[in-house]
Amino acid sequence: MRECIDRGLRVVPISLNVSRVDILACDVAEHMGALAAQYNLPPELMRIEITETAYTGESQAVDRLTADLHTRGFSTYMDDFGTGQSTLAMLKNVNVDVIKLDRTFVPDDGDQGRSTQIISSMLEMAQSLHLPIVIEGVETDEQANMLRQMGARYAQGFLYHRPMPVEDFEALLDGGAGN
Repeated sequence: MRECIDRGLRVVPISLNVSRVDILACDVAEHMGALAAQYNLPPELMRIEITETAYTGESQAVDRLTADLHTRGFSTYMDDFGTGQSTLAMLKNVNVDVIKLDRTFVPDDGDQGRSTQIISSMLEMAQSLHLPIVIEGVETDEQANMLRQMGARYAQGFLYHRPMPVEDFEALLDGGAGN
């Protein structure tokens, strides 16, 4: 990212995933702050995604971590919400900027059952809590259209782009081939 900035290329925020193991192994906020300082990057360009299982296993440590990250200017995301032992009480108590709803809730094409109801309810609840929600795992136009109709503003998945080499990503940001 620093290299792209120095070359005058457009940059977008990156997400850095943090697991329960990371939280127990080191001072994550200190480490992220050191990385930002080392590369002279504004914290707004580094989004810290903490896995939902970290919240269930180490909730007090995660609460301290998110507070420390916020103090340092980082945004925090709860990643993979719904995969572990998450509860609605967890949403009441966590101090994150964004919830990322796990891909397991995205209905397969043609499936309009419980998954759709869960996503709809989550979107409504997140809106009432003024908490943005990203739907993970969108792979088809049909899924994206359904989510838009339900009021989803943010989604990620292979429909938009698959993992790619750095050079291809830079070309994409620069408006080159692949748009």
